[in-house]
Amino acid sequence: MKYLLCPKCAVHRFFVKSGDKNIYFHVAFNGSLIPTAQSNADLSSVNTEEISCSGCSWSGNSARLVNFF
Repeated sequence: MKYLLCPKCAVHRFFVKSGDKNIYFHVAFNGSLIPTAQSNADLSSVNTEEISCSGCSWSGNSARLVNFF
């Protein structure tokens, strides 16, 4: 499956902070959140207004992710 990419470094793994831990996920082309194989987290309550890239310092809205780099 192909995922949306970070507009700064082209990584396809993102996270949000939830309390004292991070929840990691990918974002599909249709905008749906896909948990990483390692996390298998429940993403139903994840707010995509402020996500962070796991490869660089970028953070922002999931609408700013790109299809290609």
